[in-house]
Amino acid sequence: MDDNEQGDLFDEGGVAKNWEQVCEADMHALAGLYSDTGIEFPPESGRLYELSVNAFSAIIHARVSELPISMAVSRFEQKILAAADAAGMSANAAAAAEQARVETAMRRAAELAAEDRCDPDACTVYEAAHKVRHEICRLRGLLRFAPGEDGVYAALCSPDHFILPALGEHFKKRFGGVPWAIIDVKRLFRLRYEPKKPFEFSRIREIPKTPQNGKWENLWRQYHKTISNENRYNPDLQKQFLPQRYWKHLTEMQEPPPD
Repeated sequence: MDDNEQGDLFDEGGVAKNWEQVCEADMHALAGLYSDTGIEFPPESGRLYELSVNAFSAIIHARVSELPISMAVSRFEQKILAAADAAGMSANAAAAAEQARVETAMRRAAELAAEDRCDPDACTVYEAAHKVRHEICRLRGLLRFAPGEDGVYAALCSPDHFILPALGEHFKKRFGGVPWAIIDVKRLFRLRYEPKKPFEFSRIREIPKTPQNGKWENLWRQYHKTISNENRYNPDLQKQFLPQRYWKHLTEMQEPPPD
């Protein structure tokens, strides 16, 4: 599928899921999936996680995609749970069935249901999850931070999906003891981190102003110009790996203001 196309396979005649409808539990679950320490899931989510980690991960990614696929995601989840329950009942019916055997049978049935790529709901969920995972990986390399007057390094972005919670641990390791913030200008949402403090997810009322002709930005432009090889310049390939919808927040793609 063309990377610039969004949601063609997921049109169910509904309205695209608004980011404000992404529940807090899904936000924390997404952050936990990209954390070394993980998180404690609520009982309803914990059961799915225990049955199939892969299915749980795909469902969480699909939920934050903001694509109009909520019904498909719900059906996919129910199919996995139903398969596990059916396997559990069958195992319990056997004479002197051991609890470990029952749990193994339920997990096996859940995994089989989760990996059924002939199921249209499964395909929809995994396709959406792939889009979200791909953008998470992409944004890790495309954010351009600049120091603000308060000493906090800030980067602006407008991701297609609500992925900010998945970026925290990566940049926490990258920045060490330096405070930073990532602002989703499309959703007016901010992820902020200060050393020795928990991540702060919050709404903002306006987009903070960032310097456009500061020393930091000029250094980055000079660095990008230095490492570029004009003999290998391929604009079509560049747009394939770096879609133009991301360019507005890339320092190197903006002309510096006149002196």
